[in-house]
Amino acid sequence: DYVGLAVLPEPVTNRYRPEEIPFYIRNWDSRIREYIKLAARIGIRRIGLWAGKWENKPPYKASFSGVKQCRQLKANWIGGASSGEVEHGKTGWTAQALHDGAIAMVRQAEQLGALPEMICLGNEPHGDMNQVIKNVAAYKAVYEGIKASGRKIFVIGTSNGPDERYFKAGFQNYLDAYDFHTYESYRKIPRIFQRYRELFKKYNAPPKPIFCTEFGLNSQGMARLQVASELYKKFAVFFAEGGAVASWFTILYPDPTGKAAKSFGQAHCTFDGRYRQYNPKMDAVAYYHTINAIANKKFVTRKTYDDGTECYLFANAEGEKLIMAWNENACTPFAFSLAGAEDISLRRVDGLRVTPMSQHFTWDAGPEPVLIEFKNGPSALPPARKSRYAVTIQTPDVARGGEALLTLSGPQLTPQNIHIDLGQCWTVKKIPQPDNTIQIRIPIPTWTLAREIRIPIRMTDTGQTVATFWPSISIHDNIAFSLHPVPLPEPAVAIRMHNWSNERRQIAWRLAITAEFPMENGSFKISSPQSPRAALEGPGTGSLTLPAQSTQTVTIPLRHLDPQTLYRIRAEISDSEGHVWQKQRLVAGFVPVFKASAQTIKVDGRLDETPWQKALPLSLAERRQFHPMRGSVWGGTGDVSGSLKLLWTPRGLIIGVQVTDDKTVENKTGADIWNQDGLQFLFDPCRNKAQKPGKYDYSIARTTNGPQAWCHTSADEGTAPTGDVSSSFQVAVSQPAPHLRVYEIFIPWARLSPFKPAAGVNLGMAMIINDRDHPTLPRDFIGWFSGVHSKQLDLVGDLILVE
Repeated sequence: DYVGLAVLPEPVTNRYRPEEIPFYIRNWDSRIREYIKLAARIGIRRIGLWAGKWENKPPYKASFSGVKQCRQLKANWIGGASSGEVEHGKTGWTAQALHDGAIAMVRQAEQLGALPEMICLGNEPHGDMNQVIKNVAAYKAVYEGIKASGRKIFVIGTSNGPDERYFKAGFQNYLDAYDFHTYESYRKIPRIFQRYRELFKKYNAPPKPIFCTEFGLNSQGMARLQVASELYKKFAVFFAEGGAVASWFTILYPDPTGKAAKSFGQAHCTFDGRYRQYNPKMDAVAYYHTINAIANKKFVTRKTYDDGTECYLFANAEGEKLIMAWNENACTPFAFSLAGAEDISLRRVDGLRVTPMSQHFTWDAGPEPVLIEFKNGPSALPPARKSRYAVTIQTPDVARGGEALLTLSGPQLTPQNIHIDLGQCWTVKKIPQPDNTIQIRIPIPTWTLAREIRIPIRMTDTGQTVATFWPSISIHDNIAFSLHPVPLPEPAVAIRMHNWSNERRQIAWRLAITAEFPMENGSFKISSPQSPRAALEGPGTGSLTLPAQSTQTVTIPLRHLDPQTLYRIRAEISDSEGHVWQKQRLVAGFVPVFKASAQTIKVDGRLDETPWQKALPLSLAERRQFHPMRGSVWGGTGDVSGSLKLLWTPRGLIIGVQVTDDKTVENKTGADIWNQDGLQFLFDPCRNKAQKPGKYDYSIARTTNGPQAWCHTSADEGTAPTGDVSSSFQVAVSQPAPHLRVYEIFIPWARLSPFKPAAGVNLGMAMIINDRDHPTLPRDFIGWFSGVHSKQLDLVGDLILVE
């Protein structure tokens, strides 16, 4: 368990009327009092409630849960409408009940002295065109009822995104703002706005404001630093595209027993729900600073510089300005001048503030965004300047008790104008060098539990910061170890131990399988561990002598493994001095991926080359692997089933899949190909790391435009951006029989960055066969392992590259 403390000023947004602040929030359950309180605490002035919906018979009694608390916090409330009941297929709702009920709801709110600022007509509707027509009729009745009430209440359309079916049905006439949700990369947002513009033009629809009532990130398994970085970027790009109001999903959900901390749901929460204590995560701090830095400012302009640095300028009428900046390509010194600007400060992704800043300054532009706040100064983004300052890291990894070494360079640097504050218990040595650089030496205390340190460097001139850098140094124990699956046919777990010290160490080790998670309905219940039926093949304890600066590996065979079960393993090692280290991880699949020569494989959808005969076939043909998204029943292997094989080359991963499917629906293109027959993959490129930079979500399908590949989510936007990857992949789809399709796919390693291929290296992967039997019904899927639909990295299997 963890304890955190964030001491933050009263929100800047409290200075303004709620309607001036373009941020909104909704939650898993909007009746929770702490949700409303914490939303207001970070500066959100427009709070979504489970209020507003009314009954379907006179007097149309409406719910107003949470409204009183919003009034006490001087926040506007945004509610829902009973048209959402129609979206979900509920019966008993007539046009009159929706129309008159909307009027009655407004009257009841008026009697409470608390009219809603806005009402949402629905949320993520599903169904065929007949359902779309029913939904739009419901929206019309509610919209006209709210307007007939004579009160100024803004109506947000349902969150269907740029769905052309709704434009065909005329829903654009019964809303004051469009709405969409997105949990993919911020790079998708411009495509969503472009699609809206196309539909506005095609249907002569009024270009009304566009809301996003749910931004988010399917972040289970990811480091909060990555989530916080994405949060900044999504808001910057949304407002730059012309977006009106946006909300990050979400604040919190209670976890009274503390057992859901690593779940899919809790990963969405910016406050940790364990024991109802609501510890702020880094993304809660980032959310606070994003809201209060933007506040009432409007987007002005953006610019991408030659080195890839992206800057977004915001300003308000009072002369307060903000630049949100990052660089996905690299972490590089970037410099420009804010001539005439006052009160310049730079804020890091975790909230660290650097001030006062010179008008001419340098910072390390990288994937982690910064907020540059100032008053007055330029009304456009300035040109880049050549940086005269730099930091070189000599020791990116240091053992406890060792010393971190960096070199700083720049004009007229002295130890006196270099400032590094790591706290009272840390020592920083600044040593001038003959080449006019300054060497920084930081002894790493043996007692620290930190796995990484961020070094806040300021270089000053006449008291003002002219350059600021934030390099990171990884810290490890003198004894380090990692856990690695060993592939079939002799599956095992390897404990790889390394002695970083200059002394020999006596090591005792222990390994156990602590739990298993069998597949059920195409997924796994990580919150419900079962006693393992698998076992170690031999003793689970031992000892060895580990010489100085050496590595040794102990391999423990496993038996009674199931090919579609996840296993949690835990290892403990200790030395003769009483130090103890523990680690656990999930392992599954144990699949050997054999190496092939790139010249021997032709991506043609045939899978007839010799290396394919050696590849291990993985079956997708059991009821437990089937996930009924629409409540349907698996009809056996003839309904949908398949087999999967993999190979690798120095250039990339090669995947061969044979699919049996009795009905074919291939009516989507682009980002929507996941929603038809085809394949979808979830990759974990950092399987052995506890703190992950992200994940890859790829869809492959045969479309009316030919075979297509699409990246929905990326672990490295600089190297492998989201979007259409058909040109960088090689995809071939053949159909040797009426109900049989064969996919052959080549994925270059750059599209799985930061994964580095080598014999013995472990890549996490899950694959599902999407099966859509009817053009207007949701698709089901059958999977080799899982997590693709929920983006949960804990549910993938293990691929191990072998020669």
